[in-house]
Amino acid sequence: MLEHVSKQLSRLNPGDRFWFWLCPEASDGPGLLIQTLNNDPGMKTLRQEIADITVPLTASPFVGLGNVNGDGRLRFGGPLASAQRLEELSTWVQKNVQEHPDLAHLKNSILVNISSKGLVR
Repeated sequence: MLEHVSKQLSRLNPGDRFWFWLCPEASDGPGLLIQTLNNDPGMKTLRQEIADITVPLTASPFVGLGNVNGDGRLRFGGPLASAQRLEELSTWVQKNVQEHPDLAHLKNSILVNISSKGLVR
């Protein structure tokens, strides 16, 4: 499934919008899932993918909306976005990028906390 996520990232272009699920603590699946709004407008596919992953009781996964800005930088928006989340995502990418090079598309990603309008880089 991580290969699928890697390919999804490689296909994103500036202007694309996507749903995402982020849970780097997931042990039996990827820590990130992405589905473009064009392919999954009702989030049905993303929800099915999420259902197949076991999440530890101590984890705090979150779902949100993202886009790719004009520079190709990915922005992830959701009420649980924080500096800690960004660090968790970075650690997950570093752990997996050698085997899945397209995860490098996550470099310099931005998390936007929608509830407080804070920007986390």
